[in-house]
Amino acid sequence: MKKICFITRHAIVNYGSFLQTYATQKLFEDYGYNAEVLDYVREDEEYHNVTELLLKKSKKWNRNIFTRLIYRIVQWPDHYICGRAFEKERAKYLNLSGRISNPVADASKIPIADIYCTGSDQVWGEIAQDDVDPMYFLSFAPHDVKKIAFSASFGKESYPKERIDKFRELLHGYDYITVREDSAVNIVNMAGYEATQILDPTMIFGGDRWKEQLLPIHEKGYVLLYQLNANHEMDEYAKQFADKAGLKLLRVSVEAHNCMRVGKFKLCLSPFKFLSYIANAEYMITDSFHGTAFAIMFNRQFVEVLPKEKIARNLSVLKQFGLEDRILNSHSDFSYIDQKINYKVVNDILEKYRRQSNELLKKMLI
Repeated sequence: MKKICFITRHAIVNYGSFLQTYATQKLFEDYGYNAEVLDYVREDEEYHNVTELLLKKSKKWNRNIFTRLIYRIVQWPDHYICGRAFEKERAKYLNLSGRISNPVADASKIPIADIYCTGSDQVWGEIAQDDVDPMYFLSFAPHDVKKIAFSASFGKESYPKERIDKFRELLHGYDYITVREDSAVNIVNMAGYEATQILDPTMIFGGDRWKEQLLPIHEKGYVLLYQLNANHEMDEYAKQFADKAGLKLLRVSVEAHNCMRVGKFKLCLSPFKFLSYIANAEYMITDSFHGTAFAIMFNRQFVEVLPKEKIARNLSVLKQFGLEDRILNSHSDFSYIDQKINYKVVNDILEKYRRQSNELLKKMLI
């Protein structure tokens, strides 16, 4: 059996990060490969250290000893408890290599493989101290082995010339480059290489296969709020939306302090339980790319609240499926309660893109 080793943002305490890694592993296995996730976890992204990393970046909370103390008291339990929970899920479901924190010191732990792959998610954007990480450009891979990029993302729509020049250097050596967003195609082209847009691995894996992973839940008749970015207006809109629809509001989060926000709170559900809540929702309100992707796959009615930053991925998937009209433009617009998505059309588009994506994937793996 041939072996493929892929690197992605698998260790972030985030449902999308885990589920896209799981889907990537399963898709490679479908094509007859022994798929191994490079368990590369930067020290500044270890869940034990995330609180301090975020605190350093926060102008609001990193002002003095008292604000820092408050931040640590509120945030550290979130990062530790949910970090431990996600670590157990990864150990259970993912085929992980030995842990690598330092690319130089841990070089002996890098698996020998027939193909090395940059996986999906925001692997090519800024990480930690606002710079890119060469590891996600396969800097660790031998020069004479096949290298591919599978549904990679930059997270942004554009970059200055200096960063494009850096991408030109880092992208050298790939045999195939596929990316998740249409804007990413343009960035790769500007760096002097060819790229093809492909679906996110969660969508190639497909809604029917995800349904096989769903777990029983007892909640019924609810609007699901899945929110990654603090947004008071979004909170208020979701509350009013649920009231007007005559449904209760549920909030899913991996951050305990969000229990103070609107909605019946569900903390740190397992990834497959999280999917079950999406699959059984009457409506979903989200600012998350993967929240949107699963709402589409499960044929749920949803409202898209675009985040203030890094909107390229959300816009790209909505554009792909002709769903730009699900973007909330006014917080007084509740017409989505009665405006239903024509999922026959959407599902036809999804199947077309899934076929094309599988053809590309097969071509890269041959």
